[in-house]
Amino acid sequence: MTPSHRTGGLSRRHFALALPSALLASGAFGCAAPHQGTGRPGDPIVLTLLSHYASGELKKALRGPVDEWNATHDRVKVRTKAVEFTDLLTTFMVRQAAGQGADIIHPYCLWNGQLVRAGVLRPAPSEHAEEITRGYGTAAVGASSVGGEVYGYPTEVQTYALYYNKRLLREAGISGPPRTWRELEETAYRTAARDRYGNTLVQGFGLSTYDDSTTVGQTLALLNAAGGRFVSADGRSTAIDSPAGRAVLDLEHRLVVKGASAPASTSTRRSSPGRWPWWSAPAGGPRA
Repeated sequence: MTPSHRTGGLSRRHFALALPSALLASGAFGCAAPHQGTGRPGDPIVLTLLSHYASGELKKALRGPVDEWNATHDRVKVRTKAVEFTDLLTTFMVRQAAGQGADIIHPYCLWNGQLVRAGVLRPAPSEHAEEITRGYGTAAVGASSVGGEVYGYPTEVQTYALYYNKRLLREAGISGPPRTWRELEETAYRTAARDRYGNTLVQGFGLSTYDDSTTVGQTLALLNAAGGRFVSADGRSTAIDSPAGRAVLDLEHRLVVKGASAPASTSTRRSSPGRWPWWSAPAGGPRA
């Protein structure tokens, strides 16, 4: 089968090509264990796909191409399994150690190096690696690679943006959004509010510790805006210990220590953005 050279989303053909090899990205699919099936002559091979698409629209989006594949292919079938994102990395590692790893996995790109070292992921076959390199942006290819070697197809890309709540700024007597880092921090302190018992009513800046991706994503978005970077160009060392990196981490620390942010209570799933004058989230995320 010759790979399609489309550069859009993951088509049924791309999905089919990925089955015997990999599907990486903000997650990455990679071969991890022997496939399943009855083993009887003529019976289909069954591949297991493990992801965090456990419910709602994500589950529905994954089921579509899987069902289409299973309906049109007799020799190779795909069975999906899903766990919550907060349990995903542990599940990968435990299943691999027990010799029960899935054939196709969908992890967060921050874990790829760890998964490669643990033997959970295999490199993508050369023809697919070439297609991925040609067909996807530099950031997506880099997120799907470890040590310069591509491990699968990019499946998710999230661009973070800084949102602000006009109503809360207006109620604090602030006419418009801050234009500098100093104004941003001062606005956070001015808009933060607590009740007489010390409970947070309004966070001046919404920082989240819901899971790895939100915690890392928001910090790296601020780091990028400050002109810094997380790792060196060759990917072999961290680069966050820089003037920009220290400035961002110091900012987050001050916001928490001075009461303008309460990360433990902030999440796009558990807290209303209507109580944050400012927050960092994936573009297309909550607005107020």
